[in-house]
Amino acid sequence: MVKFEGEKSIGTTYILWFFLGLFGAHRFYLRRWPTAIVWLLTGGIFWIGWLVDLFLNPRMVDSYNKTVQENNANAMSIAINDQNTKANISCFSECAPLV
Repeated sequence: MVKFEGEKSIGTTYILWFFLGLFGAHRFYLRRWPTAIVWLLTGGIFWIGWLVDLFLNPRMVDSYNKTVQENNANAMSIAINDQNTKANISCFSECAPLV
């Protein structure tokens, strides 16, 4: 079974940014671990980074969602290929010989 990853919401990102952005919550939400840890340790780089993220949030969400869509498409392709392989193997072992 294939598990697909969900996309992130710009609304949720802005809520996290507004209330917990100094601690990097919005960056943790978007799985930007290195900068999230920097935000956590520096208070959003002393408020300046927090303010800059007001404008960067849409781009970060779009980038995350694009990556998720690509990963989901790859997972679907792998799952389809895996099912085709299993179907070919089962037919090979169960189908009558062509002799």
